Parts: sequence; C-alpha cells; structure tokens
Amino acid sequence: MADGEQIHSAMYPGSIFGELFSEQTQVNIRQHALESACFVVCATAWLDAGQQAIIINDTGGSIGAISGGCFATIAAPDGSLLGEPIRSGEGVVIADLDFSLIEKRKQLMDSRGHYSRLELLSLLIDRAPTAHVHDRAKHPKANAEHVSKDRAPQSPGIAVSD
Repeated sequence: MADGEQIHSAMYPGSIFGELFSEQTQVNIRQHALESACFVVCATAWLDAGQQAIIINDTGGSIGAISGGCFATIAAPDGSLLGEPIRSGEGVVIADLDFSLIEKRKQLMDSRGHYSRLELLSLLIDRAPTAHVHDRAKHPKANAEHVSKDRAPQSPGIAVSD
C-alpha cells in the first residue's frame, strides 16, 4: 500500500481446507482491494481427481481436506468482484480494469493519503540488499537477552556484561 500499488497479485494454495478456505480467501482479497484502493488479481491452485487420488494414496488421508477452497478472481478497488470467480477446475479470469475506480475509492478512504497520520506513524523501508541467512557463530550474542544481577532484562540485541 505504501508504494501506491494499482494491481496486487495474490496467490492462495486452493484445493485445501474446503469451502471455508474459499470464503476466507474472498474476504482477504476484497479487504485488500478496499484498503489499498487497488485491483487484486487472485489465483488459486487446483488439484484434479488424479492428483487427489495420488495424495490420498500416499497419505492415507481423506479427500475432504484437499477438496474445494479455490477462489480465482479479480477484485476492484471498491471490493466488488469483476466477473464470476472460478471455484473449481482450471480456467482464466479476464476483466477490463477501469483505473478511475482507484481514484473514486480514494475519495472515500485513502489509507496512505489524508487518513495517514505521518506525525504518528511512518514506514521506513531499507531496500539495500542483505543476506537472509546469518552465521550464528559470527554473532553469538546478537539476539540473546542478557540479565545482570543488578539490572532488569535489556532489549534484544543489547548485551550487558557483569
């Protein structure tokens, strides 16, 4: 939202947890469209009968846990669905996107515009590349909490020596 996205791409596993998961997916994407004032293109995976049979054979589970739960669609910035969602099988959802709907939604509620209280809350993003994995041996006490006999626990990452 902070970057002013106009189209958000969402992917949910689908073919899992049944129809409740499908309904929860719909709520999630519609809410994101409303709050971000953007279009949300949502895809979900689908397991055909052959794939389901293999999983049931391999796991000994039931088909209920790997059925339903699909909800592929496009949501408009006002939260409405553009076209009929795909709830089972493979398919394609196609819609014309009217980008003027973004401005209409922002006139009602703009989460990053005039409703945003910059003096109270801000977002700082460090886009510098960094490693996702760190060698613990090189930073043995980096995230450890240390307690001194005379002091209260310190914030994570702050070492206190005795």
